[in-house]
Amino acid sequence: FPTPEFDVLLSEGPGRLPAGLESAEAVVWWSTPVDRSLIGRLPRLRFMQRVGLFRAHGDATAALERGIPVAVTPHGVSDRVAQHAFALILSLVRQIPASFEAVKEGANPDGLPEDETGAPATALNWARVPNIGSLNDKTVGILGFGEIGACLARMMAPFCCRVLSYKRTPLTPEQERFYGVENSSLDDVLRSADVVVSAVPYSPAARGMLGEREFGLMKESAYFVNVGRGNTIDERALTQALQEGRIAGAGLDVFSVEPLSASS
Repeated sequence: FPTPEFDVLLSEGPGRLPAGLESAEAVVWWSTPVDRSLIGRLPRLRFMQRVGLFRAHGDATAALERGIPVAVTPHGVSDRVAQHAFALILSLVRQIPASFEAVKEGANPDGLPEDETGAPATALNWARVPNIGSLNDKTVGILGFGEIGACLARMMAPFCCRVLSYKRTPLTPEQERFYGVENSSLDDVLRSADVVVSAVPYSPAARGMLGEREFGLMKESAYFVNVGRGNTIDERALTQALQEGRIAGAGLDVFSVEPLSASS
């Protein structure tokens, strides 16, 4: 097959549009805002690619009105971080670590006879692992709702979850509808959510923002997941909340000091 021939027009800097943009047949964008007037300058436009569920700026409605397809893909590694948060949520709700240890140790507290499995399930949860739950219809709160939060929110939809978002600058009503989430205060997220997921980036103002008071607001049955930055939480307060049974569990992808010391 012959090698396709095409020209790529690149911006010369932030906020600057490429020279010759009017000849473009396809547009890829993320940080430069797209609006109706810009799309109107592209008579040959046939396709638009938005990079970022949340981070991309602008409105491509004018392209859709012209029958021009608009694709949306997550920005950078955000979707992979969201997948990791999702894995941690399921591990907690489904008690995967405890189940793994029970199978590895050969737990059989009821002394059930070993028997070949048949058509019906013969021994559901024979290890009697407690508190195995389901994600269905749970309330999930996302702190620091940005690109990672947007990717995670769409993963919750098949489980009919209610998703609460906390962000210093609240989402617009249009964004709430688009992502299927509800704006909420930090305290209301902590009080209401069955799973609290923090994707809060580091800043001096965010350092230690989740401490004894905040973990004290969570339900005893709730889980905490952190895929943001470790030093946005008071790890000592989290450890104490876990040891005292004031929250049900935690899944941590990040820590204040990494790698963890051998004595941690």
